[in-house]
Amino acid sequence: MTEAFQLFPSPKNIPSKPGLPNSSDPMAVLSSTLQSRARWRNLARQAVDLIFETDSSGHIVMLEPKSWLDHNTSDLVGQHITALWDNNWRFQCASSYTRHVVQTEAASGDVFQALLSCEPNWNAQGQFSGTLGTLVIIPDGVLPSTSEDAATDAWHPPLLPGETHLLDSVIDALRQTILPHIALVSAATNLFELLDCEGALLGDLDLQNVMVPTAVERLKVLHGPAAFPREISTLLESDGPSGETGTARILRKPYDILLTRENIRSRGRIALMLWRTRPWTTADAQAATTICKMFAAYVELDGVHRHLLQTSPFDVTTGLLTWQGFTESVVRRMPRLDREHLAATMMVVRVEGLSSISETRGFEIEEEALSQSVALLSNAVRPSDVMARLSSNVFVFWLDGGDRFAAAERAERITAHGVPIIVDPPIHLAAHIGLVCREPGMTDTPEMFLERALQALNDVPGQDRLWCFSHEAP
Repeated sequence: MTEAFQLFPSPKNIPSKPGLPNSSDPMAVLSSTLQSRARWRNLARQAVDLIFETDSSGHIVMLEPKSWLDHNTSDLVGQHITALWDNNWRFQCASSYTRHVVQTEAASGDVFQALLSCEPNWNAQGQFSGTLGTLVIIPDGVLPSTSEDAATDAWHPPLLPGETHLLDSVIDALRQTILPHIALVSAATNLFELLDCEGALLGDLDLQNVMVPTAVERLKVLHGPAAFPREISTLLESDGPSGETGTARILRKPYDILLTRENIRSRGRIALMLWRTRPWTTADAQAATTICKMFAAYVELDGVHRHLLQTSPFDVTTGLLTWQGFTESVVRRMPRLDREHLAATMMVVRVEGLSSISETRGFEIEEEALSQSVALLSNAVRPSDVMARLSSNVFVFWLDGGDRFAAAERAERITAHGVPIIVDPPIHLAAHIGLVCREPGMTDTPEMFLERALQALNDVPGQDRLWCFSHEAP
């Protein structure tokens, strides 16, 4: 076969052409590769307006061309890819091929819509390494109208800038405060400041108390002024928070008043009232409505949690019995103790300083100290004994078959070394104990024993001792 009919001629038969790099020259090969990539970029710009590439975390590593809607694209390298458009859509870097309409803004302030096309990029090991994508400016009239009559799911306008900042501030205040009633006050304070209120009120209405005639007397102020302006008092006494739920705008010169009310399940109603002389906007009213609903849900959840704590036989924090569960267990044991003629002892232990650790070391250290205290006290008694938590730093034990001598030995062992807390730096807490014995056949209730044991516990500091029996002879 002659050379003219060879489909794949050997390298030695390829005629030399000007500009063809020599494979033995690495710099020539690199230069040719860069020139080829530049030509492909210029060709892609004939169909799209912007080409981008990101790393696996979504940060831009390459942009073409050098200018995009009067922005210098070199300033965008290193930023997250969402800097190219308004953050009204959650961009998923590792998703499959995506096509979406986004909104972007030029340096002059003009707003454009662009078609985003992107797909994931995978390395040789099959791992996700980034995203390749393009943006195309959509001319006016191509997309259908985004009015309410012809809305599409392709693009939704972002929230007003003030709304997101308002919600973020209120939610952060709720999450950073542990106690619910303090969290509501903190969140309401942020709301009042951001809305520039001249006066505000967050109240809890007891709708079930029919014995109180007026709304002002039934209103429990959670956060607000001690005295209301005359115009506000008149509103509360007439058709204020005792009316229907929802948001109302009321003009009582010189004030423009926003009144939002939401029902709280099995409790009553929460009312949020804001007033100022400057008129309220629709966005302000919507923000107040949303936040009042959030406050109502927050109070409802707190009420459910409190109900569970009150009715549950177990303490949620430590897993120990509550006083209710402790009493039920002790009452079941008394008949067996009487039949077998066995004594029993109630021991009340107070770990001094446990509840005040959060003031100096924070809540996390206090929770760790509580966990270690419970573990140490649990190991000091038998598994068959009953242990419960009475308050933040007071615990109660019921020792079956424990007479005065056995209980005294147990109390001495617990108080001798105290409660060491292994943290950095370590903490050592003292333990004080009050004890009371039950002889077989006694008809005293657990409440009676608890009262006597607490009395003995309170007598411990005065006697300069670490533990003490009820009615113990000097």
